[in-house]
Amino acid sequence: MNINIYYKNKKLDEPYLTLFNEYKKRLSPYAKLELKTGAKNINKTKDDYRININASSKALSSEDFAEKIGDLSLNSFTNIGFYIDEDNEGKDFNFALLYNKISDEMCISVLVEQIYRAFAILNNKTYHK
Repeated sequence: MNINIYYKNKKLDEPYLTLFNEYKKRLSPYAKLELKTGAKNINKTKDDYRININASSKALSSEDFAEKIGDLSLNSFTNIGFYIDEDNEGKDFNFALLYNKISDEMCISVLVEQIYRAFAILNNKTYHK
């Protein structure tokens, strides 16, 4: 599975990039994780599923998020795109990571942790070391 996070700014500040790369390494047995900076709307294929992250949507529990990722995999979606705080047009699903608005960089940090947690849940792995 390919997971892309689309971030409209040009780059991620160093502490956030370091954290992103750590989770990218942890996720490598399960999925290929990429950060697409300066991204605009990308052409959609039948294998793509687009998720918009924004504070005005409903939040999901870790278990519900894991179930969503698992369902997408079972339904043959090989590319999942997460869009940080964009409009809902062309998106298949919307949800909030938290009930409060946070910076886009913090959103990416929380998102990659939640993606890792979802794969840990789906693969019956201990999340905390």
